[in-house]
Amino acid sequence: MKSPLSPLLAFALLFIACGEQPRAMASEPALFYQLSPPFMDASPSDLTVAGDYLFFLAHDGSATWLWRTDGTVEGTIKLTPSPRVEIVQLGNIILFSRSDNDTGAELWRSDGTPEGTTMVKDIRPGQSGSFPRYFFVFQDRVFFVANDGEHGEELWASDGTEQGTMLVKDTRPGGSGMQAPLNVAVLNNKFFFTNTPAQGDWKNLWVSDGTTAGTTTFTDPEENSGPFAAQILIGFSNQILIQGQRELNAYRSDYWRSDGTSFGTVRITDTYEDWVPVGYSAGLGNNTLLGETAIIRYYPGAISFVRKPLWTVDWPDSDIRPSGPLVSLGDKVYFSARNISNFDGFQLWRTDGTVLGTLEVAVVDPTGSFGPSDIEAIDGSLYFSAPDADVNRQLWISDGTTSGTRLHTIINPTGHASPGGFTLFKDRIYFSADDGQRGRQLWSMAPIDTNTIFTDAFEQSN
Repeated sequence: MKSPLSPLLAFALLFIACGEQPRAMASEPALFYQLSPPFMDASPSDLTVAGDYLFFLAHDGSATWLWRTDGTVEGTIKLTPSPRVEIVQLGNIILFSRSDNDTGAELWRSDGTPEGTTMVKDIRPGQSGSFPRYFFVFQDRVFFVANDGEHGEELWASDGTEQGTMLVKDTRPGGSGMQAPLNVAVLNNKFFFTNTPAQGDWKNLWVSDGTTAGTTTFTDPEENSGPFAAQILIGFSNQILIQGQRELNAYRSDYWRSDGTSFGTVRITDTYEDWVPVGYSAGLGNNTLLGETAIIRYYPGAISFVRKPLWTVDWPDSDIRPSGPLVSLGDKVYFSARNISNFDGFQLWRTDGTVLGTLEVAVVDPTGSFGPSDIEAIDGSLYFSAPDADVNRQLWISDGTTSGTRLHTIINPTGHASPGGFTLFKDRIYFSADDGQRGRQLWSMAPIDTNTIFTDAFEQSN
């Protein structure tokens, strides 16, 4: 009689088998790589392409690691443990924050090789760490917030080398540091950001060309003309669009435009209908441009259009409540929304930047409770997560029309697959998903050519 396998040996064999059976070249969605033991979520995130590699963060069953893949199973390896969430691409390398017991959280870089994954600079010597974060790229350098222990949290920049990593400016001398997040908008040869205002004035708008001398506030705190408590909404041609109060602690906010000078900062809303409603806030990442129209999404649920060259403002039906990011595809923008005047709940919507052109595309959630999420536009198609008939979140695709929106694959037949993080790399789309058997792992698929699959009956009828 043969002896039964021990539970430990059986588990090891199952892990090895799962790790050797990814179908990386399948045309349909398939497991690409088993990053952690079965039934344990690896939860790959922050998928970032740089050079010849796709970088991401994932848990191997014992710790979170920085990984990279060249698109093959053999070329998928772990690089270093304990990265902090947030990866930024700079040319053929990535920069990220990594923490260890000796230095705390500091700035690191990787070119995709183990020997090329190293600390850039120990900004704050000792075990406390400088905690670099809020990365953004401007003119071949990465800018970020870090605390060197002397100046407080301030604006730093790095070209990926120790010598090229430096404090940009001590914007608030005395160690009190700046406000984070930065609310940054990059525009032509300069970038705009918000900073902690001097006590009592709440003028917080700054502009920088990346140098110490060229980093300055551009609203005059001696003038009582606003904008106060400003939020940068989006870079718009050669100016930025701002939401701010015309008086300190004003009842409502207005729209403003600015070229980065005090004289060129002008309020563009005058009437009650154009003002931003009380309690509405819009982060910088919620907004997008469609030609000469800025589309602004507000929390707790509203959308507005600001148009050049006359700087007019339109607010669609107040019953339309958008949720999640705005995603551009062709000449339209797509998002999840619900119309509180009907019972559809959250579904897939689109807008062309006009009130009449803002409409529901397709019912993708039979209950309307969740709607589409993790929407990404890749090669002319939308990829997103939405419920199937059993209300489990699966993989959907769309060409942006009613007839071209459909459930693509039921990845998890017994529960939520919740695919997300769709990223194009070497003619494959990589994403995170859970098939109910292996935990949340890294999957891949070939892009879908929706033009050869769907007929555009919706567009023809309009």
